[in-house]
This record gives sequence, C-alpha cells and structure tokens, in this order.
Amino acid sequence: MKTDFISECTEISQMDLLPTNPVVSVLMITYNHERFLAEAIEGIVKQVADFPFEIIIGEDCSTDKTRQIALSYQKKHPNLIRVLYSERNIGPNKNVARVMSHCRGQYIAICEGDDFWIDVKKLQIQVGFLEASPDYVVTHHGNIQIDSEGMIVDDNIIHPEINEYSNDTLVMGGFMQPLNMCFRNVIKEFPDEYYKVLSADSFLITLLGAFGKAKYLDNIIPSAYRIQQGGLWQGLSQDEKNIASTVTNFWISVYYKNIDKEKYSSLYGERSIEKLITSINLKDKILIKLVVKHQLPLFYKLMRIIKKFYPNK
Repeated sequence: MKTDFISECTEISQMDLLPTNPVVSVLMITYNHERFLAEAIEGIVKQVADFPFEIIIGEDCSTDKTRQIALSYQKKHPNLIRVLYSERNIGPNKNVARVMSHCRGQYIAICEGDDFWIDVKKLQIQVGFLEASPDYVVTHHGNIQIDSEGMIVDDNIIHPEINEYSNDTLVMGGFMQPLNMCFRNVIKEFPDEYYKVLSADSFLITLLGAFGKAKYLDNIIPSAYRIQQGGLWQGLSQDEKNIASTVTNFWISVYYKNIDKEKYSSLYGERSIEKLITSINLKDKILIKLVVKHQLPLFYKLMRIIKKFYPNK
C-alpha cells in the first residue's frame, strides 16, 4: 500500500509553542462536522492533567466549514492543537493512519469530531493506569448515546460484559468504542488489509492485542457518542452492515494468514462466512456446509453472490 497520503498533507501548527515531549496525542478525525466540532475540541482542551498533551485534528477535505473551525481553534490554542489536511478526500481509514503517523505522544487517545468527552480527568485516569500497568496496552470506559441535536438517545452506559481482555481475547476482537480508548503508541504502520475494510476500529483493536491486555475503567464519567443519520455506519441498512462486517472479517483473516497466525485467520474467516450467510439469507444447506468446510477458498465466489444480490454494493 502506497502511503503518499501521509506525506502529501499540510500541517498548520506552531511547534515552538507545542509541548516538546507530549505524553498523550489526542487523535481527532473530522469530516463535515461543523455543527459538532467545537464541542468535541472543547472536551479535550478542558482536560486536567499533570502531563503535557497535544491534539492533532485530521480534517478530510470537508464540504462545510469544518476546516475553518479547526483552524480557528488552532489559532486559539497554538500550544495544544495541530491541524492536518490535504486538498483531496482520503477517507477515514487513511485519515486515521495519517494522523497516527504524526502522533508524538507515548499514548494515543481518540475523539472523532462529532463526539465529545465529559470527564475532565479522563486522560489523567487512563494514563495513570497504563503507567502503573505495563502489561496493558489499552484502557477504555463507557459512553452514552446522543442524537444530532445533543439529546440523549440512551442513557444506559454502554460497556462490555467483562472488564478485562487478555492479549488473546483482544486479538480475537474486544468490544470498545474508539471514543473511549487510550492506548500505547505502538502501531507504527498499518498493513495493506487495513485500508480495505469499512470497520477500521475492529482492525485497530485486534492489532493492539499483539502488545498487551485491555482494561475497562469504571471510574470515568461516560463520554458522548453521537448517533446521526448521516454517519458512516449509522447510515447503512442492516444488510449493508452485515456485508461490511463480512468484508472486514475477511481482510483481518487475510492479514493473519499472511503473518502465519492460522488460529486467528481461521477465526476471522469463520466470522466472515457467518456474516455473509446472514446478509444474504442463504437457505441452501449444502452451500453453507461447503462454506464452513472450505472457508476462504470460496470467499471470492461468495463475493460474487453479494454482487448478484446487491449489485450496487
């Protein structure tokens, strides 16, 4: 995978005013978030921590005033904010990779431009845990759901069923929202397969499992995850989500096959097949048995079936 998109961007920052050695880099990707971006940035700027941090905003060629808002905040907080952008839209996966490649912190926290943090001690608590717990690569916490108007859709705290993931469990796919994550800056390059999936979050989480365990922290005020009709994932039908999950699991399977991790390749291959069967409602049990038996060798044939059922996908 060519990474020209990483170098062909403009950075607006004042490095002489930014911390020399930030402990945390806050990764923020944003696209057409003019209604929400200020609130997202304010939730980060208000963080109370005994260590320096930076905010890196990856603006992906928005068609609204998102870039102007990002740049205005950079002028307002030149000691905290860096803005990256280019003159062509590169999509969320490449945008994440580009921003991450510029992160200088020992740790990375994520907040997209339409979500926001509520707890002003979020970073302090998460970094404190990671500093004291070298076996862990990532911490996360809960969130509530709000709509595009800021109204609470669900005030139940979204959290996993278990508070801790082992390395192995994390590789196999732990449940966590990127909005709530703070992790060690250990991923220096994404594999080619990462750029072919829609659910890049799943790929990031499984990659982190190679470096340590995950811990859910219940002493952080939940953040706000925005559910909006125009969102990349929320705008998909259930069939489209199943297909997206099929493709994501498939490419993760290919990744692990390419690095000779057959256990994980097989696991994600099976998940891919299960999602595919769900998405097109196959009733031919003979075909299903063939799928289960042969898994990946039949995948491209099954992708042609997707095209038959969903020619526009």
